[in-house]
Amino acid sequence: MTPELIAILGVGVALAGILLATRRDINTRLDRVEARMDRLEARMDRLDIRMDQMDGRLKTVELGLAKLEGLVNQLDGRLKAVELGLAKLEGLVNQMDGRLKTIELGQAKLEGLLEGLREAIAGRRPADTAA
Repeated sequence: MTPELIAILGVGVALAGILLATRRDINTRLDRVEARMDRLEARMDRLDIRMDQMDGRLKTVELGLAKLEGLVNQLDGRLKAVELGLAKLEGLVNQMDGRLKTIELGQAKLEGLLEGLREAIAGRRPADTAA
């Protein structure tokens, strides 16, 4: 073997050693990356499960909100009915107040007539015509 061939073989062996070491290093790094990816996938699976649970809870909350909205609408309808009833009662109270004033005026007139009758029976002239 010639020295050039020995040198070429030496360089080839050295390159093969470098390639082998590089390949081992790459394989080690790939193994670490794969392990890390596996951990991330497991974490994503757990997150997916939690998201599904949250979706279920959210649907429960949405149903509860829909029920509450229905109850609020019912209460709003009842409140409007109460307001109408109060308006009717206010109208009746106003009518009763008017009737009470009419009765008071009639009572005042009757009291005046009664006083006039008493004075007439007693033989006196009524107080408002005495001048």
